[in-house]
Amino acid sequence: MLKIQPASSRSNRRRGPVRRHSKSSPLQPISGKTPASPPPLIVRAGLDDPDLNAGIDELVRAAIERNLDVDVLNHATGHHVFDMVDNNSRSREIMRATLEFLKTHLLLRGKGE
Repeated sequence: MLKIQPASSRSNRRRGPVRRHSKSSPLQPISGKTPASPPPLIVRAGLDDPDLNAGIDELVRAAIERNLDVDVLNHATGHHVFDMVDNNSRSREIMRATLEFLKTHLLLRGKGE
């Protein structure tokens, strides 16, 4: 599971102040992975909370700058939990891609592939 930290420490109206932990890095889940680990899959909803998306954007940007493997699926018109609230072709496409990612990187690993 990825731990995402927003890029700024500004307050969020709904959740209160955003806290940053000095010992954590937004790249910690990616840069600390072992060679056998699959690349992280990051799914982003374009209409989600701006502070959350800023953290996701920072994570993706930093991973690419360091040339780390990362798979990103962006739903430009998706809301938070778009898989439940946005019944459209892009939501279905992302859900299919997510299931394929899980099947490829997690289920098949246990079978020696």
